[in-house]
Amino acid sequence: MNKDPKTLSQRLAGSRMPVADALRYALQISDALRRIHDSGSVHGSLTPETILLVDGGVGLPAARPGAENGVTPYTAPEILQGQPPDFQSDIFAFGAILYEMLGGRRAFLATAPEALAEEIAKSTPPPVGQTAMDHVIFHCLAKDPAGRWHRMQQVQMEIKLLTI
Repeated sequence: MNKDPKTLSQRLAGSRMPVADALRYALQISDALRRIHDSGSVHGSLTPETILLVDGGVGLPAARPGAENGVTPYTAPEILQGQPPDFQSDIFAFGAILYEMLGGRRAFLATAPEALAEEIAKSTPPPVGQTAMDHVIFHCLAKDPAGRWHRMQQVQMEIKLLTI
């Protein structure tokens, strides 16, 4: 058992992951989110800081909707408009994390809360350069929740197809 688990944030530390590692972690994170969603809950505060890397895998602490106060680079546009976290906001956060794993930088870079909220609401990050992964990422990062996948299982299937 890993005595000192790292967070995904510590693992990333401003550098991109090899594609194979990113896909492996993405499948594990998406599986953990799918289980949370299947139980009728949402995570609501998914960030690289909330994802633990343990024994070659990931650990996702229990759902904590609203635990992240304020705007983060993983906050979905509808949350910025005052809506409560839901499956689609978790999918948006997942897409932003996947972008960071493959792109080596955050999808939304502003640091001041107002500027970050504006960037999330209006800008689209540049592609990470992996056409199939860009499709998955940008489908997750759709500004309108109706434009995202509606279930984490759909995201998982897309990622699994890329690992074959």
